[in-house]
Amino acid sequence: MQLQADTAADHLLGAGDTPARVQAAFQQFYGRPASLGEVAEARQFLATYANRLAQGPGSRRSPERDAWSAFCQVLFASAEFQYRP
Repeated sequence: MQLQADTAADHLLGAGDTPARVQAAFQQFYGRPASLGEVAEARQFLATYANRLAQGPGSRRSPERDAWSAFCQVLFASAEFQYRP
């Protein structure tokens, strides 16, 4: 799961700014665009996660990449991803 999330995060990091990346993730994982609320929630999650990593003990990668990897794990774990027709 971690390797798949890391691979997806690496792919998304090349997709422009944060809103564009969130849209790309929703399209890739769910086959649909993200709503404005989903983009806002994702941006808050990513910023909070990256900030906490940056303040904690050293990360083996960049806080931004780790945040995107965690975001991908959240999407993998969602019911919408698991039960998508």
